[in-house]
Amino acid sequence: MGLSSRSPSRSDKLFVYSSQIRIPGSDVDVLLERVFPALPPRVLVHFNDIFQPGGYPASWAHRHCSEQEVVAALLQEGR
Repeated sequence: MGLSSRSPSRSDKLFVYSSQIRIPGSDVDVLLERVFPALPPRVLVHFNDIFQPGGYPASWAHRHCSEQEVVAALLQEGR
């Protein structure tokens, strides 16, 4: 994860290309629990490989992806 020496601003964009697996200590867990809450309002966040509405393709079952469900819940809360 590349980090800048400056704080994010309202016009910044964050592109997320993660492991797509949320378990304690994973990259997804750190993003959702530490990084996102610290972002200022209006920072645009893009997640790669989110299949909404719907779910992950059946052919991805072996990957055990779990990121999408959490992202969907955040969107439903209006975050």
